[in-house]
Amino acid sequence: MIKGLKIDEKYFAKYELSDDALHPYKEEDYYEWWYFDAKFDNGYSCALTMHWRNGFIKPHLTTMQMYIYSPEGKKYEALTAINPQKYTCTASTEKCDIVFRDSFCRVEDDGRYHLKMQAKGIAVDLFYTNTVPPIKRGPAFLPPPEETHGIFHGWVMAMPMASVEGTLTLDEKIVPVKGEGYHDHNWGNATIGDGLRGWSWGRLFDDQYTIVYSWILPWFEGTSNRPEIYICRDNQVIVATPEVDFKVTDSQYDAETKKDIPLGITLSGKQGDIKFKIELEKKEIVQSGLMQKVEGLPQYYFWRFIDTYVADIEGRDFHDRTTGTTLREYMLLNIE
Repeated sequence: MIKGLKIDEKYFAKYELSDDALHPYKEEDYYEWWYFDAKFDNGYSCALTMHWRNGFIKPHLTTMQMYIYSPEGKKYEALTAINPQKYTCTASTEKCDIVFRDSFCRVEDDGRYHLKMQAKGIAVDLFYTNTVPPIKRGPAFLPPPEETHGIFHGWVMAMPMASVEGTLTLDEKIVPVKGEGYHDHNWGNATIGDGLRGWSWGRLFDDQYTIVYSWILPWFEGTSNRPEIYICRDNQVIVATPEVDFKVTDSQYDAETKKDIPLGITLSGKQGDIKFKIELEKKEIVQSGLMQKVEGLPQYYFWRFIDTYVADIEGRDFHDRTTGTTLREYMLLNIE
């Protein structure tokens, strides 16, 4: 049961604190990371990741990534590896409680997340408070192990939308910040490109709505290929379903991958009394193409778009339209 909506737990299951804890696997290619982002009222924004085992490099080291953007467009970034033989590196299997040297992420007794990261002269000290319910996939959504040759990739949205406040430290100055953010958690027992060809993912939000969607591209034929969508209205879940009609409405051929890259998409469907249709169109490509090649891993490709969107959502006693701009990402892990 998710607050605001009785859902089919074949598709989405009850969230537990342990879902955002460490999921240790014995496989050599096991990876795991915790991702946070935020957009602040004063124009700053950030994207922050703590990798217990970074699946995008080999060997899969313990790393932290920090990207902070100023209102003037200046980018502050830090990527650092943590040597667990030299510094403290711990993670709980009961709840989110991770320590990398002097940095940490933990859920407090009151449910807030405290995230503190510092590296290469920049730092964040932020508190995240959920404003909508967390969510995770149920067993019927994930392909069974016999379809994926025993490969498993996990994803949980611990904070689809959160209020965020705290400080950034940049150029030896402390900047107080307050705004909105997001937190999710990924892990798997194999190389990221094993069992997945890629994904399309995005989210949009305003004062009334929080919408998160994804479309996973499976590697193995016959494997489930369901898009999924999560919609909150006034902090209540009104849609949580993989029964989504996902259409590419515009695309552009990419000579490097020899693939059509989606520039426009539409997601539509119905759950109970709620009908929805969300149209996204590329406004700008802010990142595209080859990621840095790592020996021993396939070549990965990544696109990040700024989209314009129109979302029409209709219930028994309301019909809302919301518009704006948002980020969307598209990842290709295997192009064979």
